Amino acid sequence: IVSLFHNVIDIYNFDLVLRILSSYEIASIYCRIGVLHLFNPLRCDGPYELDLSKYEERMVFKMLSILAVVEPGDNFVDKSFRWSYESDYLPGFELVQSWLTDEGLPNRGIVNLTYFSGNGNGDKGCKPDINFRRSLFNLVLIKEIDIIPEDQRTDANFNDIDTSKLPGIQCMIRNLDQWKNFLISPVKLKKS
Repeated sequence: IVSLFHNVIDIYNFDLVLRILSSYEIASIYCRIGVLHLFNPLRCDGPYELDLSKYEERMVFKMLSILAVVEPGDNFVDKSFRWSYESDYLPGFELVQSWLTDEGLPNRGIVNLTYFSGNGNGDKGCKPDINFRRSLFNLVLIKEIDIIPEDQRTDANFNDIDTSKLPGIQCMIRNLDQWKNFLISPVKLKKS
């Protein structure tokens, strides 16, 4: 899978490949290809274990955190935090406002959580914000233009699409402060 990854043209649906693999095989793929190459903001529901000292995992946590604020409901389920793999979990972990800034988000620590956005029918008051999720394509390998339906790609005008008019780009422009202050701000991680 790793040696063929550069030939994959439908990264948006790569989660279908991951579903048939063992946990060990999935972890191996994430280590070799990188979580940002495989993360799909439109399909981000599920369990995570993220090391905040690793850039890619930190970025996934930042995306999930901002989604938890933007999307209604309690989206972080079964959440926990510990300072290292060897330490105990801190009781009562909650996503706090200070963690929504680069300065306030710790440069180390392990976060475990399950992201939940309502199972597509608004369960527990949760509902995905599709346009905001589409804006997050700007941080991962999947591009918003890649999810345009196949029947629309054959149109003669497909190559003339003004990408600045795509819903995700427009949402990013409307939420530029969140982008500049948290999602794309530089962070200096300590070497371990």
